[in-house]
Amino acid sequence: MRLAVTAFMVACITGLSSAEDRELPPVFVHEWGVLSLAGPDFSFSGSPFAPVPVPEPDGMMMRAPVLYFHGPEFTGTVTVRTDNGVISHVYPEASDGSVGSGFCSWTGSFGYDSDDSSLRGMAAPIEDRRAPFPLPRWPYHLWRTGESMTVTTFSATESFLYYETAPDDLGFLPCSRGGQPVSEEWGQVPAIVLTLSETGLLFAECSLGDTPGPGDEAFMPMTPDLIHRTLRQWSRNVIDIEEVDALWNTWAEWFSGGFTEGGSYPRGILLYPIPESLLSNLSTIEVFPDGPSQYPTRAKRLILAAVPL
Repeated sequence: MRLAVTAFMVACITGLSSAEDRELPPVFVHEWGVLSLAGPDFSFSGSPFAPVPVPEPDGMMMRAPVLYFHGPEFTGTVTVRTDNGVISHVYPEASDGSVGSGFCSWTGSFGYDSDDSSLRGMAAPIEDRRAPFPLPRWPYHLWRTGESMTVTTFSATESFLYYETAPDDLGFLPCSRGGQPVSEEWGQVPAIVLTLSETGLLFAECSLGDTPGPGDEAFMPMTPDLIHRTLRQWSRNVIDIEEVDALWNTWAEWFSGGFTEGGSYPRGILLYPIPESLLSNLSTIEVFPDGPSQYPTRAKRLILAAVPL
């Protein structure tokens, strides 16, 4: 009997220890964005047609990084930082930091209280032709997937967070212009080539270490489905399908031939996902939950580089 009681006490103590040492569920941050030319400069952003100021000539800009949150509900602060350039646009309004600085923060509640899109933030601004410069027209409505947590700050309730930045230094990229040699380390990074020909727009799947040249048999007539399918493949185990579809719906017109307008991509595009280990050169994302439940954070980021051929 004494042995049975002792065994029961050991089991109880072991159970308590395991409960105290249990791992908290993580907060997942999913991000997508595109590093592309905006005029003569590159930007890191989410909307290909939004007018965006860029600080330096011959630079890149990350167009519309869009952040979604999944996992346990929490209150706290999300901070985006860059040591490579400055933040050039923020939505909703930041609680700390600002446009023109190296960071911005949003403090508020992250949860699943509301799925009413009419309560999520403000409508996308409409261009005012009377203004000396056109106002931005970011397609916020395309980024509300309905699957992520809503974010409530002092200024808005939304289903995502958004920022833009223009990196000063592109030396970290595996390839910043099509046709340049790529190191063996990055040779197997998947890519696609979109190029103009006499018969129209052509498409080819490849790797950075083996990109096809003009007349290569790898090319086929481009259809939007080919690009969309490839983006879904690249997003597998990274971001949700609704999120990559938000990326596609935002960029479909541009990827499907809109890039040919203007002189930024005279020969076409080499498009590839930037390896995860290099993304801190663009920006970093930190989540600081309030209270005793310090949920771990897992960031999953699908950031594309659209470089000219």
